Amino acid sequence: MFNVVGGTLQITDDMFVTPILVYGTRYMLAVTEVWNVHFKLIEDSEMEGFRKRGLTFDFNAARKASKNSP
Repeated sequence: MFNVVGGTLQITDDMFVTPILVYGTRYMLAVTEVWNVHFKLIEDSEMEGFRKRGLTFDFNAARKASKNSP
């Protein structure tokens, strides 16, 4: 699954892609919310929409939809 070549981690399997994407999305949402508290660049209602979309995204449904689209 993982190999180290020349000090660089080589990922040879996609088993953890979905968890990594979920973690990355949640991390960026948290960072964005912290910055937004200080700088108010995004309206709270819009931030709530981003949060809902990010936290309820269905990877399985998206994968099925992408396979069914032309």
